Amino acid sequence: MDEFSLADAMGPNPSAGQNVGNTQPGQPAAGQQNPWGPQPGQFPGGQPYPGAYPGWPAQPGQQGPPGAYPGWPAQPFQGWGPGPWGPPPPGVQPATGPGQFPPPAQPATGPGPCPPAQPATGPTVTPAAVVAPLKIPFSLPIGEGFLPGSLITCYGELPPNPKRFAIDFHRGNDIACHINVRFDEPPAKVIVCNSMVRDIWGSEQRLTNPFPFAPGSPFELKLLCTDQMVKVAVNGQHVLDFKHRVQPLHEIKSVGIHGDVKLSSVKRDMMKV
Repeated sequence: MDEFSLADAMGPNPSAGQNVGNTQPGQPAAGQQNPWGPQPGQFPGGQPYPGAYPGWPAQPGQQGPPGAYPGWPAQPFQGWGPGPWGPPPPGVQPATGPGQFPPPAQPATGPGPCPPAQPATGPTVTPAAVVAPLKIPFSLPIGEGFLPGSLITCYGELPPNPKRFAIDFHRGNDIACHINVRFDEPPAKVIVCNSMVRDIWGSEQRLTNPFPFAPGSPFELKLLCTDQMVKVAVNGQHVLDFKHRVQPLHEIKSVGIHGDVKLSSVKRDMMKV
């Protein structure tokens, strides 16, 4: 019995597993059109166009990386543009021009490095100084009294033409310490300190020199209570002492400020004395 194979039953099929016309598998035979159309690097008909591969001269209008193929003149490096890749590698000088990194910063000219910042002169101003002015007359409660170590700090400013303003420490209706800054008392400006008990003023303590306040200028005023006296400093300089005339100190419950003055901040702290 002759052997009968499946291939004999199907008959010859030149496209099945045979290389017809010496073409590659899946490619059209010579002289036939590629059913998939021209491929990259080919003209219609299957021929490569000039410039597609090394050795072909570049053609007018052809796009490609400058210097990548023979015939293209080498182009200068255009610099590292901005982007997510960061600065150029070490040792590479970035190019200048639009869209490129700016030239390296030049050191400042002049003798030596920049000097350190100098502190501003004049009275110290706290952040509270930018707040809207406090209402005048002003009163600050002192809960446990004006005890030794109590420090009252006032920040303010005088108007251009002040007459006078005062700071009073109250014990009920009495004024334990009265500090009156007067611009309108001839022959010289003066600071008057006194006390009032049962509506009767005591003897005045007067200071004409130094007179630390200036019209139209800001100031810092500090009043520190010790066992013996109230110490007064203006713009960081000690000005005067006023000995206590009213005791006990824990009965002094508030401080008031009134007159020709603008206040931006009044606060109380406790110090060791």
